[in-house]
Amino acid sequence: MVLPSEILKYERIAPERLDLGAMILDYLALDRETEVFYFDFFKMPANALENACKNFLFAGRDERVFFIGDWSLKGTCKEGFAMTNQAIYWRAPLGRARKIRYLELQSVQKGKDWLLVNGHFFTATPALNLKMYKLLKKIGRVTAG
Repeated sequence: MVLPSEILKYERIAPERLDLGAMILDYLALDRETEVFYFDFFKMPANALENACKNFLFAGRDERVFFIGDWSLKGTCKEGFAMTNQAIYWRAPLGRARKIRYLELQSVQKGKDWLLVNGHFFTATPALNLKMYKLLKKIGRVTAG
């Protein structure tokens, strides 16, 4: 798996100069993934947006949602994940909804085909898991310092 070369510009960036949304999109390179991701919520099917908000995306009014990813088999967006300017939200199939604020990010561990984020199970594709691991480690370093 090849990590996006765009992430190199974040190696020595000062936290006050960081554009979190751009960094998230650069690290994840979602345009190279096969899953469904929504960036324009006006073009997103209304029922999918409603399901995401009912099932895992419990963002506050002051949060800016960068994207919503649909993990559901039928495109219902009842399972998936999203990232905002403050937190990551997700719900895996047969799992419960999770939210971890970046300021509360304590640990990210990579397993064979999954991640543990503050001890909670997260998985997507092998490539996306690796990119999420690198991204969350970077966010943890930036928010801690």
